[in-house]
Amino acid sequence: MFARGWVALRRIIWRPVAVRQRGRAVDPDTYVLALPIAAGQRALALLVFIGGLSAATGMIIVETIVLAAMASNSLVLPLLLRGRSRLARRRDLTGLILAIRRTAIAAILLFGYAYFRLVGQGPELVSIGLVSFILILMCPDVPARPP
Repeated sequence: MFARGWVALRRIIWRPVAVRQRGRAVDPDTYVLALPIAAGQRALALLVFIGGLSAATGMIIVETIVLAAMASNSLVLPLLLRGRSRLARRRDLTGLILAIRRTAIAAILLFGYAYFRLVGQGPELVSIGLVSFILILMCPDVPARPP
């Protein structure tokens, strides 16, 4: 239900911006920032920049946390807890799970930065945002803290 409402709201908000942008030689990722600059509204441009920076930071945080949870739950923990290992008999694995997730977060951020440095300017911001939106839809039950 939430996804359909979000898509409908996005269409209503962005349709006028998309119609106005036709035929312009402005990068689509910076068009909303270019509007207040073209109108001479520096304060509004600063507000738009801060909002864009906040959105980009949020996408990175969501993608990293979800990928780290998926990696720890589906890859690392099943390997560590397989069979009759000493870890399988432990009663409280909270510290271990937190350490695995924190390590996975650091590794994902480092690999992401290395990918950016090696590949350079990649896909548009819109396609990266869609990845985070799809990840949220795929994992609605990821707990904030390990069980």
